[in-house]
Amino acid sequence: MKTSDLIKFRLHNLHISQRVHETPAAIVSELGVVQAQDYAAAKWAIGSRLEGSTDADIEAALNNRSIVRTWALRGTLHIASAADVRWILQLASARMTSLYASHYHRLGLDATVMTKSIKLLTKAMEGGKQLTRKEIADLLEKKGIATGDMRLSFILLRASLNGIICFGARRNKEFTFTLLDEWIKPTPEKTQEEAMASLALKYFTSHGPATTQDFAWWSGLTLTQVKTTIGMIASTLEEITVDGQSYWMHSNLVSPKSASGTFLLAGFEEYLLAYADRNLILEKEHSPHAIGKNGLFNPTIITNGLITGVWRRSLEKDGLHVSVKSFHTYTETQKRAIATKAKSFAKFMEQPLIDVSY
Repeated sequence: MKTSDLIKFRLHNLHISQRVHETPAAIVSELGVVQAQDYAAAKWAIGSRLEGSTDADIEAALNNRSIVRTWALRGTLHIASAADVRWILQLASARMTSLYASHYHRLGLDATVMTKSIKLLTKAMEGGKQLTRKEIADLLEKKGIATGDMRLSFILLRASLNGIICFGARRNKEFTFTLLDEWIKPTPEKTQEEAMASLALKYFTSHGPATTQDFAWWSGLTLTQVKTTIGMIASTLEEITVDGQSYWMHSNLVSPKSASGTFLLAGFEEYLLAYADRNLILEKEHSPHAIGKNGLFNPTIITNGLITGVWRRSLEKDGLHVSVKSFHTYTETQKRAIATKAKSFAKFMEQPLIDVSY
């Protein structure tokens, strides 16, 4: 397979070049998870794949509990479908708890403190109550549990990874936390092996072709676990080679026709973030513009499968302004395509597009 063909598959399988008429829950489940420390970006990451969706539609899906925001893979905030979130947390919890052990030790968050904290949170949230971060901090401080120096963040992280809490509905613009088991309905359990196989199948179907290293990076699993998992689902996968490198994808995927087109992708977009090796679509000299030193993945512009610039949105009283920083000089045709995609984003935001500046 050629690199250009690999790019076609990824754009198609990730539903970038092929938008779908599905629900937010369906597209999130298909992708596995959507990274969500940038809340607005996560909503566009979902909405950009769905025909006719709006920011309000994605917000509604979070509020109706068909999708859930919580700390999951790699100990990072994600949105997962309500049907998948528990078994995904099951996979992430043990691995992340082990990786973060030194941080918990340094912060004095031993088993006694964590048990007390989680009991307090559980009691305070019982009956469908939702608490803001400040309310949680005040609650713990009153009970003698210090929350400074990142302690609160790690308490919330552990409680989330253990499936105790998740994000609830926003109170005005402030995020709240609530009990996961009260927020969403019970779902069937999976064994560790079933969970690994399910996650791998979702990844290689929606993100493939991808390497074992790519899946290990994205999932947070060890390479040993990844290789074992690929062995479990080998009958459903196809191994291909590009420039001497092995890649995996679902065996039933049909070759897409084209990777042409221009797309305005969200920050922390799966097309860039979900792979250990990003050199296929991003030139090294431009990497610092797309991925900041602080690990922030900026919104990117894709032209014919390659990252050719970054963009920002600014919501003013008169409407939406989009500013573009290009890595190369865009042709007039490409600028018109960018303007068209900017209009699509403005429609998603239910705002008039005022201008696109370079």
